Amino acid sequence: MPFRKRDAAPGGKKSTQLMLFAASDLHGSETCWRKFLNSGRQFNADVLLLNGDVAGKILVPFERRGSGYVCWFRGEQLALETGAELEAVSRTARQAGQYPYRAAGGEVEELQERDYLEKVFRRVIRASVSEWLELAEEKLRGTPTRLLVMPGNDDPPDVAEVLAEAGVENPEGQIVDVDDQHQMVALGYSNITPWHTPRELSEPEIQARLERDFAAVRDPALTIGAIHCPPHDSGLDTAPVLDEHFKIQYDSGHVRMGPVGSTAVRAVLERFQPLTSVHGHIHESAGVCKLGGTVAINPGSDYDEGVLRGVLVSISGARVRGHQFING
Repeated sequence: MPFRKRDAAPGGKKSTQLMLFAASDLHGSETCWRKFLNSGRQFNADVLLLNGDVAGKILVPFERRGSGYVCWFRGEQLALETGAELEAVSRTARQAGQYPYRAAGGEVEELQERDYLEKVFRRVIRASVSEWLELAEEKLRGTPTRLLVMPGNDDPPDVAEVLAEAGVENPEGQIVDVDDQHQMVALGYSNITPWHTPRELSEPEIQARLERDFAAVRDPALTIGAIHCPPHDSGLDTAPVLDEHFKIQYDSGHVRMGPVGSTAVRAVLERFQPLTSVHGHIHESAGVCKLGGTVAINPGSDYDEGVLRGVLVSISGARVRGHQFING
């Protein structure tokens, strides 16, 4: 089984090098998930880490009309006359992280009701994540690569439940022994956002959870942070500034940008100084920064284009030997 904990090095020796491939914010893009799984073999990764926001956020209903279908995709109503057309739109939707849904007659009207839409959406998410994990079992079977998947702030509770049912390691809220030397502390919640997503915490709550876990590790200098929300004002958390109506603000024709990351995450990283910390959440803010001795990295996300953005981190003992951003 590829989901088991990685075995210790032969003879009880400590591993000399760890290759971690991390990505975040796939938001239901099947294309990105397949590329993520293939990264294990491609980069000889010891660990694949999906660092939050697994599920998609848009449902694409298809309704039978006569001999064809009508669907609602990217703000348009499309008339699809053939099965090939339906499959083409479905494939494009899945690539962009959207969920094709075959609606029964009259069901599209029911989907206008919030409670019914939520019920259907959660059922579709559970089915999709289950299919993803079956694919992971197939792709990683017989390889030494270890898979870690954590829900992010946008993920409903169903994601964590399906991960647990499948036996996939969710690192959140526990101290993970990555290998004989290195441990991991993980948190997929974000600070409070304007959108009130399913998994948000106040800054004091984030700080309390992270401090509890970092205080329990053997050695922070040999610890990896898997923290979905990036540290505040680090260059990894720069996003468009919104007004109270969620409209993007402009200065002289240019989008006004500002930091939206977590002050608690920054405070904890500066205090405990883990070896490295990988993040996500702010798709347009890929980059790397140093917070004291901590190498903090956000690979960014272009999931809606079917482009996987990740980072390959090479770790040896108490040193990050290097990192490489992967876009493809």
